[in-house]
Amino acid sequence: MVGRALVGALLTLTFAATGLAGAEAAPVQASAPSPVARLVDGAQGGRVQAHRATDRANLARAAEEADEEVFVSVLGSCAPSAKKSAKPDGVVFSTHKATFDWVLTSTSGYRKTGSAKVKRDGIVALKLPSLRLGSYRIAVTERGASAPVSDDTFEVRLCLQVKTSCHAVRFTNPASNPAADLSYGADDEQSFDLTLAPGEVRTVRVDDKLIFFSAWAVTPEDPDATPAEQEDELDGPAPVNLGRGTLKVDQSCKAKVATPTQNAVQTNALVGCGAGAATGPVTFDWVAQKSLKNRSYGVVDATGTVVAQGSWTRGKPRTVPLPAGTYTYRAYANKNVQPFEETTFTVLRCVEVTPVCRALDLTNPNDVAVGLVVLDPALFEDPDVDLGDDPESDQLQERTLAGRASATVAWTQREAVVLAFAEQVDPANRFEQLASPFPVDEDDLDAFVRLPVPQDC
Repeated sequence: MVGRALVGALLTLTFAATGLAGAEAAPVQASAPSPVARLVDGAQGGRVQAHRATDRANLARAAEEADEEVFVSVLGSCAPSAKKSAKPDGVVFSTHKATFDWVLTSTSGYRKTGSAKVKRDGIVALKLPSLRLGSYRIAVTERGASAPVSDDTFEVRLCLQVKTSCHAVRFTNPASNPAADLSYGADDEQSFDLTLAPGEVRTVRVDDKLIFFSAWAVTPEDPDATPAEQEDELDGPAPVNLGRGTLKVDQSCKAKVATPTQNAVQTNALVGCGAGAATGPVTFDWVAQKSLKNRSYGVVDATGTVVAQGSWTRGKPRTVPLPAGTYTYRAYANKNVQPFEETTFTVLRCVEVTPVCRALDLTNPNDVAVGLVVLDPALFEDPDVDLGDDPESDQLQERTLAGRASATVAWTQREAVVLAFAEQVDPANRFEQLASPFPVDEDDLDAFVRLPVPQDC
């Protein structure tokens, strides 16, 4: 659930501020659209970071963040063709000195065994063999124990096919692959993200000589689950690395101007809420290729009336106040009458929160459902907190509040922070639509509204 991911991310952010955070998720992260998006992308603490780490050093540091006595992480990998093999990455972390034996099997009858000796509070890479395409299972057992500490499945898939040309890169996701989450760009501040369906080919504009790319896919355990739903799961098959690396893109050639089909601009937004009849602040931020000129944007309401417009500059956010309602956003460039980007979003009204005796009364003034997370602000300061698997606890509660509905949440802590957000995301999935106030500076955890909750009553 997004709400719990947000909480895990907030805690991860807290630890980062104190120097306790683990590794970066990937060398090229998806564009950071807003504070919430940055938080959600790093959510769930060390486990997901470990799954997404891109080398053994990063994997090891991230595994340590999981704060478990024994932690095993194995990443699926990709091969350039069906005739070649690939070596998956895996590590085991232990708080005590031990030897771990692993057994690697496949559905085709393949079997391989090995072991790893780990010192106290040590991390050791599993020396796994190169593997052909297919599905595999690896069970890791501490020597002398009867049950495995980890029994995971992973896959070896085909890598994305990548071809560079004049100011362009073509990415092809093989038809046999699951959907691929692709990030590419010259740096973290100006990186783009795409989701490629199985068999999809996309040619994108690139105005930098050197870019990085990283592609991941999560093998669905539920065939009806979306990639986004699978990405939030800690259980099930491990995420599969579908390729990463550095690309040199020819800039010495004479290229045509960028067109709307080349993913040359991506707009990210933090859509704030309005209290009562007040407007909500909407902050747009642009990621774009350098060659774009005559850049402009426009926002129209449900009646087609233009409510905001102007020029935009990549890397320079702009905030506009908008009343509650649904809007259509369009970005333009290069004097093209067709928008380079178009999406719809909604400015919500802020959820009404009233502290009462040992509880919070919550009212959703919107017609649509919102997700709610109530947490103890003490979680921001305690890096050793363990939320466990129970979403209902003394320090954290989460629920969905239907449109125009009210609820009372029992609360035994003296303070509470309430986070609320749209259950439905925008089509582009880059506009974070909030139903509670959120700090402009996501690093300033003190800026969250801390509500006193009466307990001596």
